Amino acid sequence: MIAPSKAFVAALALIFLAGCATTGLSERAVLTAKDRVAPALVHIRPVKEVFAEGQRREMVVVGSGFIIRSDGYIVTNEHVASEADYVRCVLSNNEQLEAKVVGIDPDIDIAVLKLVAEEGRTFPTAKMGASASLTAGQTVLALGSPHGLARSVSRGIISVPNRYLAAGDEMASNYHNWIQTDAAINRGNSGGPLVDLRGEVVGINTRKLAFADNVGFAIPID
Repeated sequence: MIAPSKAFVAALALIFLAGCATTGLSERAVLTAKDRVAPALVHIRPVKEVFAEGQRREMVVVGSGFIIRSDGYIVTNEHVASEADYVRCVLSNNEQLEAKVVGIDPDIDIAVLKLVAEEGRTFPTAKMGASASLTAGQTVLALGSPHGLARSVSRGIISVPNRYLAAGDEMASNYHNWIQTDAAINRGNSGGPLVDLRGEVVGINTRKLAFADNVGFAIPID
């Protein structure tokens, strides 16, 4: 048996170390991106009035959102916050505050909330990115509260940066195409941020394709 040369062994070692360094760098980038936006992440529990069998009942809905201004303005989906009597918000430090619905736009499925807090209080905010420059294969993170599990993070890629859905589709929109991603988006993720590796919000997680595995859609932040 011929022993491998020192040069061959050294080359193998360099390839192995380079692979480890790449893996480590990728993981650090994910953690850094998550840490940049997590303080602005909000677990949203709107309380809506419903009538069943002639009786008034309160129904608690679960969704996600993120703070966009330091004075407490939050972005989420319209289908999460519309028709809410009031909204409970759980911040990243587990503090619970109420919020008012200050604006909705059903056409693009966006709602804006305002946290009710003492005058002059400031909150951590998420940094806005740009969705126009997204490319297929780019790594992204979906943050939110899937099935009520607050502060969850899923990792994936951009599958298609501008997925067109024809009129008549339940996810069609008059004003935008969708960011399609394989980062897991489930019920409760709605309104949460889709984040790139710079820790900037590039989309708003909104829907998933029924009966499909990890085919989700986000509203482009632009």
